[in-house]
Amino acid sequence: MDRIRGAHSPIADAPPPMPRAFWALPILVLAAWFPIDPYWASDDFFALHWAKDFGNVLHDFTGAWYGAEDLFFFYRPLITLSLWLELQLAGAHPFLAHFDNALVHACSALLVACIWRRFLSPSTAFAAGLVFGLSPSHIGAIGWAIARTDGFSCALALLSSLWFLRYREGRCSRAPSLLAFGLALLCKETVLPMPALVFVLACAHAREGSLRQRARSAIGAALPHAALLLLYLAWRLSILTRLGGYDAAAYDAGPMAAGLAHYALDLANPLRWTPPLASSLPSWSILLAFAPLVLGAIATAKKGLAAIAAPIAWFLLASVPMAGFFAQADNAHNLRYFCVAFAALCGVIAMSGRVGIAIAVMSALASLACVRMEQREADMQSRTMHEQLIAQHERGAPQPRFVGGMPHQSKNGVALQLHFGIDRLLEPPFSTGGAKLFAHRPTFSLPGAVDLTQPDGMPLALPQGSTYAFLGSNALADVATVAIAELPLDCADTIDCTSPALYRLNDGTVPVRIGMPGVRTQALRVTFFTASGYLGALAPNHAPQDSKDGMLDLLTLFQQAQWAPGRELIRGLEPSTIMDLDPSFPVLLEGGTFDPATGAFAPTHRARRMVTFRFDRGLPKVMRGGK
Repeated sequence: MDRIRGAHSPIADAPPPMPRAFWALPILVLAAWFPIDPYWASDDFFALHWAKDFGNVLHDFTGAWYGAEDLFFFYRPLITLSLWLELQLAGAHPFLAHFDNALVHACSALLVACIWRRFLSPSTAFAAGLVFGLSPSHIGAIGWAIARTDGFSCALALLSSLWFLRYREGRCSRAPSLLAFGLALLCKETVLPMPALVFVLACAHAREGSLRQRARSAIGAALPHAALLLLYLAWRLSILTRLGGYDAAAYDAGPMAAGLAHYALDLANPLRWTPPLASSLPSWSILLAFAPLVLGAIATAKKGLAAIAAPIAWFLLASVPMAGFFAQADNAHNLRYFCVAFAALCGVIAMSGRVGIAIAVMSALASLACVRMEQREADMQSRTMHEQLIAQHERGAPQPRFVGGMPHQSKNGVALQLHFGIDRLLEPPFSTGGAKLFAHRPTFSLPGAVDLTQPDGMPLALPQGSTYAFLGSNALADVATVAIAELPLDCADTIDCTSPALYRLNDGTVPVRIGMPGVRTQALRVTFFTASGYLGALAPNHAPQDSKDGMLDLLTLFQQAQWAPGRELIRGLEPSTIMDLDPSFPVLLEGGTFDPATGAFAPTHRARRMVTFRFDRGLPKVMRGGK
């Protein structure tokens, strides 16, 4: 085969031209993942509201994703750009975004096959791509529009790998591989191990030399990718001041090792986690679905130590960026993080022979059918709820609006729903805007957290604006007010909690207290309403012992109150001060009795107006002690 001018002498043998049958692979995968009644979910609403402004697209190339410098520390400008382009073509209709996700994934399946055909027979490589393409582990990256961060970065990482192999075969220069890697870095941080991955590819694909010679040659081949990574990290640090990541990550060697093994088994055998199959199928059938991995590992190991070491090394190295999530393996949503790593397992599974491949494909199809049905049901429910909220908005319901019954995720946890960015549901590009919308539900469902759900399952009716709830039929209904004695308040309607005010409060120069003339209760319940839900805390009455009036002291509240055991109220508000459109939170104040033995609060008095606590974006800096 002729080589392009300027290419170096080949270090590995080039395979024959790709079989035409390989073009059937992306068609099959796209058909399996074709969007059916798709809808937006979770922070899709947040992302689209941000991406509608091209100025925000430009910002994301030189700053933190979404402009959330104090929360995510992510750098993903190509994702914002892709959403902006789709908005220009399709507006807020969700089909194009989900179709693009499925199309990119179909291309990834073809890339997996093209990479593996350098090491396996064409039919076996095709099977590897098919297993990759049909795996339900990708449901989050395809069915959730903004989770394209995983799908897009995976496709570009695989493309970079393929072009690297072509470079080693003397068929092109390094440039295409480096370009694909650079674009992948602009989509998600999970591709950071790319230099190590191309090192593994170079070692495995070299056609001659000892292992030591191959390793030395592979290091030299991977150096340009490493240099590009260093340039990226330097740029990232210059604009974000830190590498980034999730603060919730946990690192404990034992749980991490067990979790990584758990992820590998879930990827290889989706029957063990897919609802309702995992709970309804007989144990023998779930065990049988492990046969492809076991048989494939045996067949691969028979080809030599290098043959089995390469996919294991690829899987482990590609998994490194997800280390903080290894211990959270019970969350099926996290499987989407391992798409690049999964490509290695697919080749091993494909080595299991015709019977093993048939078992793997049938298991994937059965699981895929289940997760796609649940995804569709969740999307249809979310669409219905959103349309009713828009209709209510157009009728001009009193503000602010507190809406209960919006599900975080689907019944089995497969699909996210109205989880995040609730205050964007009635903003452009979805509606006309100008609405104050709050989720009437606990932000976090943990033991000890305040829950305002009434015995009949309805949310507590709030004293201002409109309180609604979605009933079982997804109909939006008014919530009736419950009669209770009034808790009088002596304070302004809005309390300044911006950064300057918090510094003055902390210094003791300007104390802030809410009086309750004529009513002194044993305990107080203070509940902050944010876009994602409410966060409440119990506090003692801060009034002097001999006073007949009640009092809430803000400094004491912020220093001592906890929304759950060991979790400070003020820190629980930090994400909302960063991500909500307006970091001003309506607060419900109640007085009542507290049982120390059970931790139960029984309200006896409730304020007939809500006080707005007006924060700004600087709360995280205040909590860090900055000025």
